[in-house]
Amino acid sequence: MRMTAVIDPVGTLELALGGEKTTSGYPSVMDARRSAMSIATDLATETSTATELRIEDPSGSRTILVQTDGAVTEQDADREPTVPEDAAAPVATPDPDPDPAPDPAEVSVATEATAPEDVASSTAAPAVIQVETAESLPTRRTAIPSFVDRPNDDSPAQAGFRSVLNQFGLKLAATQAELEQRRDETAVSQHGAGPRTITVRNPKGGYLAPGGRADRGRAVTVTPQRNPFVNEPEVEPQEDPIDDDPILGQRESLRGPRNIQQALAAEPLEEAEPAEPVAVTSATLWLVGASGGVGTSTLANLCSENVVDESERRPTYAGRALLVCSTSASSLEAAQQLARKSASGQLPYELVGLVIVHDRPKNRLTKPTLNFARGVARMYPVAMTAPYEPSWREVGVTPQASGTRLKSVLRKIEKIARPGH
Repeated sequence: MRMTAVIDPVGTLELALGGEKTTSGYPSVMDARRSAMSIATDLATETSTATELRIEDPSGSRTILVQTDGAVTEQDADREPTVPEDAAAPVATPDPDPDPAPDPAEVSVATEATAPEDVASSTAAPAVIQVETAESLPTRRTAIPSFVDRPNDDSPAQAGFRSVLNQFGLKLAATQAELEQRRDETAVSQHGAGPRTITVRNPKGGYLAPGGRADRGRAVTVTPQRNPFVNEPEVEPQEDPIDDDPILGQRESLRGPRNIQQALAAEPLEEAEPAEPVAVTSATLWLVGASGGVGTSTLANLCSENVVDESERRPTYAGRALLVCSTSASSLEAAQQLARKSASGQLPYELVGLVIVHDRPKNRLTKPTLNFARGVARMYPVAMTAPYEPSWREVGVTPQASGTRLKSVLRKIEKIARPGH
C-alpha cells in the first residue's frame, strides 16, 4: 500500500491515500512529519501489509517503508517500489493454540480413574490452611508489658501471694505497696514520640545512666526506637542554587515563543551565493583542523588563494596540508594521533607542518599543557603558534592580522605553499 505526504515550510500536511487527498495544518514541520509517520504505522498494523510512504518536505524527498511490526527503513531514491499499489492485505488466520487448556470434565474423570481409593477418601475433605496475618503475629507491645495501660487501684492484686490466690477465683485487693508502685509507674509513663529524659537512681550512690555508665546528677537523653510498622516521611534533598549566567541569569533554560517556527517559516530566506570552485594547483596548501573550532577558516581568509580551508574542499590525494589545532587537551591529543597516522601513511595527504592556535590568554596556560604542546610540536617538520586574539570572537568583527607574531606566521604559511618548498 502506498501513501504520499507533502509538507510545506509552515507545517501543512497534504496526505494522498487511495486516490483521496486530505489536508491538515500543524504547528511545525516536525509535528507534520510525526503525524504522517503515525498514520503510516497505524495503517500497516491494521491492514497487516507494509506501507510505502513517499514524503516531500523542505529537507527533500525520500521513500520510507513501514513494516507491520512498526520497523521503519529508508529506501534509495532510484530503487523500485517494494509494495505494489493494489496489494491486497493478506487474511490473518488465527494460529492454533499449541497448548490448549484441558476440559475440566475430562480432568475430573481422569483423576477419579487414576487416583487410588485410600487417596480419594483422604482428599475428600478440603484442607484448611491457616495463614498468619499481621494481626496474629506477636508485636513488641504484646511481648513487653506496657507502663501506659496500667491497672487502676480497684483492680485485684497482680503481684505477691495475693495474685496467686486470685488465680483460683478469688478477688483479693492489692496491697498498699503494690498500689504505690502502680501510681509511680503511671506518673513516669508518657505518650508520644520524641526524646525522653530518664534519671536512674543507683542504690549504691550516685545516678546510673543507661548502659551501666555512672553520671552523677547528669540527665541522660534516650532516643526512642523507630516503629517498624510506620513509614518515615521522605526527606527530599535540596539542590544547591544554580550558578548565575550572563545570558540566562538564574534560569536554567529559556523557552521561545510558541509560534516561533511558523514565524520563521513565513520570513523569506536569503539564499547564499554558491562559493566559487577552488582552483587546485601545485601551490595549493590545505588547512586541516585537528578538531572543531580551531580557526582554519580564519587563517585561510587571512592568507592568499593558495591556502584553502578543508571545509571548502577535501585535500586532494597526495596533497600537502598544514594541521591546525588549539591548546585544549582534546585538540592536542588529536594532533598527536594525526602525526602518527601521517608518518605511517594512513592519511591520503601529507602533513607538512603544525599551527597551534592559543584559545586562551598565555597566563592561563598551565605548565602540564605547555609541556605537552611542546612535545606535540616536535612531532612535525615545522610547528608555529598563533597568539590569542579576543577580538576575533566578537560579533560583527572581521579578523585582521595584528601583531608581529601573527604576521610572521602568515608569511611562513605562504612560503610553505610555494612549489618546491
